Amino acid sequence: MTIINKIILGIVSTMFFSTAVAEPVEKSNIENKEIKIYIVRHGKTMFNTLHRVQGWSDSPLTEKGKKDAYMVANGLSTIKFDVLYTSDLGRARETASIIKSKQHSNLAVIEDNRLREWNYGGYEGGLDGELWTPIFKKWNLSYDKNFTQWDQLMSKATDRDIANEISQNDPMHWAENYQQIETRLHDSLEDIAKNAEKNGYKNVLVVSHGGAIGTIIDTLTPGKEAVPLIDNMSVTTLSYQGDGTFKLIKAGDMSYYQAH
Repeated sequence: MTIINKIILGIVSTMFFSTAVAEPVEKSNIENKEIKIYIVRHGKTMFNTLHRVQGWSDSPLTEKGKKDAYMVANGLSTIKFDVLYTSDLGRARETASIIKSKQHSNLAVIEDNRLREWNYGGYEGGLDGELWTPIFKKWNLSYDKNFTQWDQLMSKATDRDIANEISQNDPMHWAENYQQIETRLHDSLEDIAKNAEKNGYKNVLVVSHGGAIGTIIDTLTPGKEAVPLIDNMSVTTLSYQGDGTFKLIKAGDMSYYQAH
């Protein structure tokens, strides 16, 4: 074999070897791009306990609410979060603070007012029945304080239907319509995901509200099953693959509720 042939053979061998080892590395990088976003509903509050409408208005966590927050903080403590986002409302901030206490000390906490609950306008502070009775009645259902017919309501009406009905019914005309709610929540989660991707984060924690979490599911993972009733301290998990799309892993998960 001539020297030239040996050189050519060496170049071809090197090219083949480089291609063979590069492929699994590339696949690994793609797989590692997945970002998990854990969205927690705040702990139970005074208004929750009294069955009063609580949107942008606020009330403190009850003792049970604090205890439950610590329970879920324990359940989430095995996950190392890279960043924690929270609604700027007091009940969410208090819940976020409790969860952070079980995480590493340098976990950054970022407040985002776009993560707020729906704004229920003139209904805020009033009894839940004042807001929800006409909504359930419109779809031939009955409201009760435990929302036992929630699944039936969601099988008949969309998130958009309900938000727009509340906005139209609000005597003060302050309540947000669906487009307003959807836009701010979508923009917030999209910014959170892009920031995580930019910084190489793997696990992101978000503390928000029941109605808001339902809308996040509805707008980011459309076409899925009806959104369940999101309980206090439940965890809804999404995955973001870095291509602008979100996947719902589980909604309203209470499996993280663990005693220390």
